[in-house]
Amino acid sequence: MPFLKSVARSVLFPVIHFFRIDYLIGQRASSKNLILCFHGVTKTPNQAINKRHMAVREFDRLIGAISRNYEVVGMDEMFHSTKPASGKKRICITFDDGYLDNLTTALPVLEKHKVPATFYIISEGIVNDNFIVWTDLLDLILFSTNDDSLQFGNHRFDRRNGQFRCTELNEIGIADYLKTLGPEKYEFLNQIAAGLPHFEALKKQFPDYWKLMNAAELKQFAQSKYVTIGSHTKVHHNLANVDLQLAESELKTSKQELERVLEQPILSIAYPDGSYNREVKNSAEMAGYRYQLAVDYRCSDDADDNRILPRLSISNSTTYQSNALMIGRSFKRLGF
Repeated sequence: MPFLKSVARSVLFPVIHFFRIDYLIGQRASSKNLILCFHGVTKTPNQAINKRHMAVREFDRLIGAISRNYEVVGMDEMFHSTKPASGKKRICITFDDGYLDNLTTALPVLEKHKVPATFYIISEGIVNDNFIVWTDLLDLILFSTNDDSLQFGNHRFDRRNGQFRCTELNEIGIADYLKTLGPEKYEFLNQIAAGLPHFEALKKQFPDYWKLMNAAELKQFAQSKYVTIGSHTKVHHNLANVDLQLAESELKTSKQELERVLEQPILSIAYPDGSYNREVKNSAEMAGYRYQLAVDYRCSDDADDNRILPRLSISNSTTYQSNALMIGRSFKRLGF
């Protein structure tokens, strides 16, 4: 870690947090509401695999700080009331993907602090116990392979400075390329994984980094009064990059599968990778989604569209004090 960043994390950010400067920065913003986006929470952090899972110790401290300084509310209140009842600024907590560690590790922390959250579930996990979302599948492959090149159809990606890039596609990175594809990305990735000798052992060693909740686990999870369930589509395609028919299938099928298991209406959708367009927004409304969540807004009229709100992605590779500061600063950019 660079020296200045290390000093900031170990000295500066703790001082800022101790004196509540992060909170005071947020208080200066005119906006009253902010939505946060988490993914996983793990007892065995290993950022060499991927950076989507926060260490439980950092998560506990961050949720504690949030619960002390802000009014934490559910998604319904975010969309329907812009004036905090308590006088405090309001935060809504969301999780994407539906990892099993949301149940085993994140939920006990939320219950400890009496904090509600909405969890956006990739529904393929509840019909296929062995499903691995493509982003995690790619990370496991990159972690386990010693190859200097990977072939995806007609395109070869060469390892340079620790990254796989395709020269003939203007040096696009492998993850960004896969975001442009539909179901074929799963075919490519599963074929590569099947040829790696230690891949199955790696899956068993690090289940937090790919394992989604199955149907029984999701039903148990949804019984908590601190849990609300939404959709994160069926298999996590970037909806703005696939044809509209496939995007509509992702929206509808996920909603149906979740409602069948949980026997309750699924009213909100969080777009995978924050990828959507106007046609996708309209299709989501037609499918019965009342609330839609972006990351950064993608359409010029989003700020005036009461169907959709932005979110702040929380970093899993820094300290809770750094995240607390980022939250305070983000009321100006992503608050409403």
